[in-house]
Amino acid sequence: MRIPTSLFLGLFGLVLMACQRTPAASHLEVLSWSGQEGECVALDQPLRVRFSAPLRTPLRPGAVLVVDEGDHPVPGLMVRIDGPYLQILPQPPQQSDLGGGSLAPGQSFAIRLRGLPSLSALQGEAGEVLIGDLDLRFQCCPATDPAALLGLGDPTKPLQLLPGQLQGGLLSLRPNQELVLRFASGVDPRTLQERATLEPAGEGETLILALELRDNQLEEALVALDLGDWSGWGLLRLPEGLEGLGGQPLAAELQQLRLHR
Repeated sequence: MRIPTSLFLGLFGLVLMACQRTPAASHLEVLSWSGQEGECVALDQPLRVRFSAPLRTPLRPGAVLVVDEGDHPVPGLMVRIDGPYLQILPQPPQQSDLGGGSLAPGQSFAIRLRGLPSLSALQGEAGEVLIGDLDLRFQCCPATDPAALLGLGDPTKPLQLLPGQLQGGLLSLRPNQELVLRFASGVDPRTLQERATLEPAGEGETLILALELRDNQLEEALVALDLGDWSGWGLLRLPEGLEGLGGQPLAAELQQLRLHR
């Protein structure tokens, strides 16, 4: 049985239109990344990679790594996906020399992306696949560079404590409870070298207290002060020079706190 020419052409046209509406998935490409142009990257800066298409989630294990100059994986990283953007959040510096974080000052690193033929290859939502592994290299700012720390959020807002720690400006502790202040953003560890003071109510010598950075994250920091065996009422004065990662000054209402233990 012969198919009429007009019917054959009609069917061919439908197939052609269907192919045009559902094109084959293309390759996934990297368009840009942090530090691509040779500018140094801050030690607390989220590393961003922009792709040619929205990424499929969740990522497969090993799809994204950050490696140091010795090709060792960097610890303490969080990975987030936002459409075509891949964000890698490092742990900020923990020490006064800006060491102890995920990224080391003045050092070179690479964002390693897995592509085919790896089973961990990055994919787009529409099936696009990265071809071959990629190393996206960048350089971190030295500790002496003013841009070594940038912070998150509004740089004009002062450094605050997380809610719930103060009741009417009073820090109330249980007997022998350790004093740990929970800040609502990361702190610049270089500014913790100054000392706090505690003036007891009534008689007693003023205590000089060192500040110990227990944990420093982009969105929270834990700072401990050793009160020893002190108990009673007192006035705690935090260092005025204490700052957030982006240079945010300590809120004025936190510079003097009533304390009871």
